[in-house]
Amino acid sequence: MKLKQKLGPDAARWFLREITGPECFWVNNGPILKSIEELAAAVRAMKKEVFLHHVNKDKNDLARWIEEVVGDNKLAADMRKSRSRRNILQALNMRVKILKRIAELDR
Repeated sequence: MKLKQKLGPDAARWFLREITGPECFWVNNGPILKSIEELAAAVRAMKKEVFLHHVNKDKNDLARWIEEVVGDNKLAADMRKSRSRRNILQALNMRVKILKRIAELDR
């Protein structure tokens, strides 16, 4: 049986943090992204060709960045379930909403 871990405010703020330096996400021929909120906005706006460069049958650069740099394994797993821009964007938006709500709990 797998136990669900409760995500606390500190972890939520950590996932929402601004990434700096070479760990930022570099969109192919596009902007440099520093947070999952910026990633969500970029996914919404990026051209199909750019999205398919990062998410295709061979790789998912977006989920890999979320897992390896941001550290949010749940979001990365949710993003790997589909190669659809709509589904990935939905996972990003839902997670940001949840993280923001959790991050505000102890303020």
